[in-house]
Amino acid sequence: MTNTTPVGAYRGAGRPEATAAVERAIDLFAAEIGRDPAEVRALNLLPAFTAPHTTAFGAVYDSGDYPAALAKALDAAGYADLREEQAKRRAAGDVIQLGIGLSCYVEITGPGAEEGGPRENATVEVHPDGSATILTGTSPHGQGHVTVWAMLASDELGIPIDKITVKWGDTDLVPEGGGTGGSRSLQQGGAAVQQASRELIDVARERAASSLEVSPADLVFDASNSGFVVVGDPDVSVSLARLAERERLFVRAVFRAQGATFPFGAHVAVVEVDTETGKVVLRRVVTIDDAGTVINPLLAEGQRHGGIAQGAAQAFLEEVVYDADGNPLTASFADYPFLSAAEVPSFELADMATPTSYNPIGAKGIGEAGTIGSTPAVQNAIIDALAPLGVRHIDMPASPQRVWQALQAASLAGDPPS
Repeated sequence: MTNTTPVGAYRGAGRPEATAAVERAIDLFAAEIGRDPAEVRALNLLPAFTAPHTTAFGAVYDSGDYPAALAKALDAAGYADLREEQAKRRAAGDVIQLGIGLSCYVEITGPGAEEGGPRENATVEVHPDGSATILTGTSPHGQGHVTVWAMLASDELGIPIDKITVKWGDTDLVPEGGGTGGSRSLQQGGAAVQQASRELIDVARERAASSLEVSPADLVFDASNSGFVVVGDPDVSVSLARLAERERLFVRAVFRAQGATFPFGAHVAVVEVDTETGKVVLRRVVTIDDAGTVINPLLAEGQRHGGIAQGAAQAFLEEVVYDADGNPLTASFADYPFLSAAEVPSFELADMATPTSYNPIGAKGIGEAGTIGSTPAVQNAIIDALAPLGVRHIDMPASPQRVWQALQAASLAGDPPS
């Protein structure tokens, strides 16, 4: 029995911790054999693949190029120069030591137990005034669904984004839907919007052919005018809006994904650690977060920035603490530390995109990647800074108190290794 608080799913839902366990083991192994942590990782990554790959444990990865992700992250960080600077500080015995931490991760997004594969629905309707409405089974929590769903429909229908309305969460309009979770939204909900838009064009083509008294094969959809024109006679045309005047023009589509997708990436974290006080300062985080095709780079970068900050905070700050009687000691933000903009640098986001074949967009999930990769990278960086002083491991969060205690324990254990 316990009177401590229950635990619920957060960003990444257990994967930052699982990845941290693996990445710490790799760093410990590298230290034992005297090899660079980056080299050990590179030697153990699967080669690039574009067709689904079944791992030794039975997971089916859709696509990936893990060696390229690590190489790009190391190059973007200037890894060799960082190690050179670190060596100089160690040789000089600086109080402020430099730590460089790495992590490589593969995560699963868009999983589902539905028969026939994960699914999501969307309805797209064009109105007589030339505007459109999208009904989606997803539920945005600030990720920007309205923008991206409108972008997808606009690309297919030729209707300006500002004339497209996206609605969700109203069970009178959308009786079912999978909501948001597991970084599924674009690859399933967005794909459903794209599918509905394309199917609407098919429906409209038949109506346009009847209206213009031509064969459907003689019609070409002109997105610039959001309408159909007759091949060889561009003066004969009809718009989607005009077709919607005569009869309601809408399509509801259900997209079924081939399966879950597996985004991946590599993170490099750089910290400075005060060996007298245990204070850690996060100097840089350089990341590759490959989520396949990106529709809106600004939104994707926002997801990465938020995730990196959360993962870094978990690595060296956030902890719920209780006293011996089970009373919470960190029950408010006066006692529970977390990162603010003042404690994080401007993250360096390198680009890489390996599309998936599991949806027509080629998209994988991006919502949790930053958290999964940054947590072990920051933890590894802190420990790396203290390795010459005999510190082999520090549990998360590597708070100043824990760092200082680890340094004292290493000092009492004897001289640090040469």
